[in-house]
Amino acid sequence: MGVAVIVAAIAVNDVVEALTVAYNLLVGGLLVPILGGLLWKRGTVQGALAAVAVGGLAVVGLMAAYGILANEPVYYGLLASLAAYVVVSLATRPTDAAVLAAWRERLAGRVPEPVSEAVPTPQ
Repeated sequence: MGVAVIVAAIAVNDVVEALTVAYNLLVGGLLVPILGGLLWKRGTVQGALAAVAVGGLAVVGLMAAYGILANEPVYYGLLASLAAYVVVSLATRPTDAAVLAAWRERLAGRVPEPVSEAVPTPQ
C-alpha cells in the first residue's frame, strides 16, 4: 500500500489532480456500497466488497485511459460498482434477519439489547 501511495504521489502533478483522484476513488468505489447498505435490505457484505473492488479498479483503469481530470471514470466506475453490488448480493445468501434487526435498531438511534445466554448456577 505504501509503494502504491508513493507511486501515485510521484505521478500526480498538482493538488487539483490529487484531489480529483481521491474524489474519483471515493465516489466510484464507495458511494454504491454505502447507499446500498442503507437502502437495500437484500444487499450483502460480499456485494459491498465486490462493489468497492470493481468500482475502484474501474476508476483507476479509466483514469489511466481517459486522463486524471476526466469525468468518465466516475460515471463508469459507478455503473461497474452498481452492477457488481447487485449481482454479487443476489448471488450470495441474504444477511441474517437478526443482524438486519439489530442494524435497524442502531439506525433508529436505539441500542439493541444484548443477547445473554443462560449461565448455569453452581449448586
